[in-house]
Amino acid sequence: MFIHIIRLLYYLFGISIFCFALAFIFFWSGLITVLVFEEFSFNIIIGILLTAAGIIFAKRRHNKIKQGVINNPFDLSNIKFQKQQPKESDEFDKPKSVEELFDSFLKRKFYSKYYFGLTPSEKTSDIYSTKLGGVPYMPKDAEYPCGRDGKPLRLLAQLNFDEFPHLQYYPNGILQFFCKDDFKFGMNTKNLAEQENFRIVYYDTIADRENLLSENEMPAIEEQPFGTFPIIKETALTSSEVRTDTLKLGDYRFEKLLLEFAKLYKFCPKKTKSMIDLPETLKDTIYNSFSQKCTAVGGYPSFKKDPRETNSELRSYDEVLLRLDSTDLNGCINGLSSCCFLISMEDLRNRDFSKVVYYWEK
Repeated sequence: MFIHIIRLLYYLFGISIFCFALAFIFFWSGLITVLVFEEFSFNIIIGILLTAAGIIFAKRRHNKIKQGVINNPFDLSNIKFQKQQPKESDEFDKPKSVEELFDSFLKRKFYSKYYFGLTPSEKTSDIYSTKLGGVPYMPKDAEYPCGRDGKPLRLLAQLNFDEFPHLQYYPNGILQFFCKDDFKFGMNTKNLAEQENFRIVYYDTIADRENLLSENEMPAIEEQPFGTFPIIKETALTSSEVRTDTLKLGDYRFEKLLLEFAKLYKFCPKKTKSMIDLPETLKDTIYNSFSQKCTAVGGYPSFKKDPRETNSELRSYDEVLLRLDSTDLNGCINGLSSCCFLISMEDLRNRDFSKVVYYWEK
């Protein structure tokens, strides 16, 4: 039992144990010298320095354990007080497939995020509904959002969070996404967070119908001759239950992590510097398992090419306000494969929707 305790301490703290032990000896010997002989002792300073060194080594050790660089040395089957050997089908067995190994690796690097999916519904939508397109919820005292040219924007999507399961940090009330009806759908490629031709509008409280603008009171929106707007028809959306999500293919961090994973589990030599040199079977397996896309609120974003990869200023925008994807909105949207609205955690908590990254892909 004593040996197992020593092994556990070494696994958790490494050489920090020796630093702390020596610090204890030097500090107390110096303190005794001061108290008994009334003379200053440098042993106290040495003890403090050793304590600081032990803390630094302990933090480094903890990070390596978290990253999976240092493996747990314990083999539970050898511990005498274990009553029952685990069965092969035990749910706590080590993951056996490459997908499970990589999923565990990602979860050590990045915490799982919660999200819920959105799917088209056959129910009739109204001004309060979560929906694509249509007539927006608009209080009489509100200013209708307009683009840079002063013309009113069109409602892309509306989320009524009172209809959804609770999602931590996300607001109550109604959140709306407006964009310009043009070939860019209001996206500014030079500044993805500039809300000139798209707008995010938030209402923390929901007013009664008599305090809202009717459809006839809404500003007239000019229809484009070529039908450029991506929403084909007004469609109600319904939410799924809350689920957990991990980092996805297309994220600017994904390929770097896959390369690190491949080296750690010896799928490639440690000197490998490029994704090109990884085994094709490994890449195909991981890409097929981590490329899931869906229309959702929350979770991690998914892109064909992440705009944050070449623009580090956008990397704080990591929370998904809304993601629309054509794979599960077939017949509802046209002209884009997916679009994503991202916000920083700080702005999400503060309910500040003035700084949101809007990016779509064909």
